[in-house]
Amino acid sequence: NGTPRPDLSGVGKKSVTVTAGKVGDDINARVRITDVSGATLTQDITVPVAGLSLVSFAETYVPKWYKGRALPTSGSTVTIVAVPEFDFGRGITKPENLLYSWSVDTRDDVKKGVGAQSLRLELATVGRKEYRVRVKVEDPAKTIKKEGVIILRASAPRAVLYAHTPLGGIEFRNALSTLASSRRGLFDFTVEPFFFGVAAKNALSYAWSVANEPSEGNPQNPNLLTIDVDPQSTGEATVAVTVRDQKNEFLSAASDLLRLILQ
Repeated sequence: NGTPRPDLSGVGKKSVTVTAGKVGDDINARVRITDVSGATLTQDITVPVAGLSLVSFAETYVPKWYKGRALPTSGSTVTIVAVPEFDFGRGITKPENLLYSWSVDTRDDVKKGVGAQSLRLELATVGRKEYRVRVKVEDPAKTIKKEGVIILRASAPRAVLYAHTPLGGIEFRNALSTLASSRRGLFDFTVEPFFFGVAAKNALSYAWSVANEPSEGNPQNPNLLTIDVDPQSTGEATVAVTVRDQKNEFLSAASDLLRLILQ
């Protein structure tokens, strides 16, 4: 950018690393090469500064009240979107006018084309847990080329127990591990599945147990369990549930044991 850089210059220093500015700026570099006889050669280059971000969205189930990010799991589908920022002095170029070349691990050109801004990737049902997705973005004139990489890791699904009330519904602010109560009668519990590759939780199966004995959930809502505690009961019992993906036998999640303490 017109500023001499003696700190970058010297014998054999044929490459330099500089820090780019903001998107839309140019890096204007000039190099003068001198050989042992004193002959010189000068060359200029202009490097436009571009930006590229990659974001991913897993198509896995999370409760409507959950504010966190849906994580990918084995067998689920993930959409990766490239968000380029190419500025040729007339404002940011529209992403649909750029050329995209996608690669996954060692497979090159998995998807390629103008406007191919996103890639849907189906994760393996078993085995692989990590995927390296790379995209190269260019303008049609190949003035700017930018590459980005994102690493996808398959997480484990989860099953979390919550208290449930007829009027208030799920008490989602606190997951249950221990419930101490002096009352007897009906207790309602619900399990919320997280990160299964399904659109709705009724696509999953639920296996409940109370005091280590199998128990049936609600026929209309199998993720809901109601138990009737006898007025004479004392001590404690455990409640647990295992959630399974009916289309992927290798994908399941067991809840933590809930200790129901009858005081």
